[in-house]
Amino acid sequence: MNLARWQAGDTIAGRWRVHEVLSGPYGVVYVVFDAQSGEMLAAKAFSDVLQGWDRVLPHRIKKETLPWLKLPEHQNLVRPRFVHSVDGCPLLFMEYVCGTQLGQLIGSTSLTDDPATVLRLAIQLCEGLEFAQSNGVGAHRDIKPGNCLITSQGVLKVTDPGLLRAIDDSLIATAGDGRSSARARTRADIAALVHGRQMEDDKYGVAAAAYLAPEQFTASKHVDQRADIYGFGVLLFEMVTGKLPFVARSWAEYEQAHRNNEPPPLPAVRQMFSDVIRTCLSKDAPRRFTDFTAVRRQLAQLLRSLTGDGDVLPLEGDELEAEIHDNQGLGLLNFGYLREAFSAFERALEFSPDHPVLWAHKGEALRQLGQSEEALVCHQVSLELDAKCVAAWYHRGLALRVLERFKEALVCHERALELNPRCWQAWMDKGLTLAALGDHGAELACYDRVRQLNPRAASMRRGPGAAARLT
Repeated sequence: MNLARWQAGDTIAGRWRVHEVLSGPYGVVYVVFDAQSGEMLAAKAFSDVLQGWDRVLPHRIKKETLPWLKLPEHQNLVRPRFVHSVDGCPLLFMEYVCGTQLGQLIGSTSLTDDPATVLRLAIQLCEGLEFAQSNGVGAHRDIKPGNCLITSQGVLKVTDPGLLRAIDDSLIATAGDGRSSARARTRADIAALVHGRQMEDDKYGVAAAAYLAPEQFTASKHVDQRADIYGFGVLLFEMVTGKLPFVARSWAEYEQAHRNNEPPPLPAVRQMFSDVIRTCLSKDAPRRFTDFTAVRRQLAQLLRSLTGDGDVLPLEGDELEAEIHDNQGLGLLNFGYLREAFSAFERALEFSPDHPVLWAHKGEALRQLGQSEEALVCHQVSLELDAKCVAAWYHRGLALRVLERFKEALVCHERALELNPRCWQAWMDKGLTLAALGDHGAELACYDRVRQLNPRAASMRRGPGAAARLT
């Protein structure tokens, strides 16, 4: 069933050009270029089928979105921008986060072999939820990897806080409806309805049950942040091990597992996480952490014991403004709006002129504009500010490869990997440069390393000379 009203290449209401259409459990997300503001946005839309099933759902959505829209900016929350209805379909426009979903990293050695990274991401997740819930946004209700976005700078941003309450309220409100018994009883059933499948036979809805607290299966209207803490515990277990603590094939099986089963023990090398996860996954809500402040505090202690530094503080003021424009520039760059991207990086540098990564990104915009020599000047500024700036070495290598200065490019790739050996993109580019130099054995070893670091990044496709591309 095609859920999308618009497809890539269409323009919504004469203003928003669609570049991508991403399917979700209850509708779609359109990645759009806003011709009026000159920025990339993500527009979330609930399906027409779902809105037809519950005709007041658009009002529920707007009601639950309002507290989120009123929140001040926070580094660890996706910024909602506005709600706009097109032909009766409410679209929630949000900042477009250029990066990846947390789910793309789960199961990779980037997390399973790096507990410090797991802790930093988990602390940022706590920061975002703590801020939202302390400012009037209720329980998130849908903690899962797909709602955790990671920027290119490794910043975790939580999206959709409180939005799923509209679905839960819809379930409750229609429980006495004659259609309800034949159509929808759980979120999995709603997702199946939306996608035109059999009841409880939808991958999105059933998968979401993997993160639900026991009480969410029967009393979703009255859950509080302790249900989110349970979902966080599931997610933390998955980040640490690469696997879910409970695996089931249906909503009912997940309910039984969450109510009765204990999670499997953690590997011996990750026992440091045991107490936090055990407390988060308590079957009884009162036995869990009381709030995300308490969770964050304990995670910070673990990080301090591991690295000597437990502070993962969100950016504020000019630094936050610089990051916002930088993320916008990366999104524009990703979809080919090169001059707009260059302007966004220039704007970011106005807020933070001595930020080496911003200079590196400005250089990348110049490279894509066909000005690789000028790009190298930006990368030189970046490296003068910070000789250990991975982004500068990485993007300098790309510019040198365009100029066919392959041996110099290889030095940059190797320097980037010396500073961050888990950067799979740098391994990929090193492989491409080695291909240009004719060293195909070393090239293939680089691609094998890419698979180890991020097996979900893509499948590999080999071309002439054993060169590979991500598909």
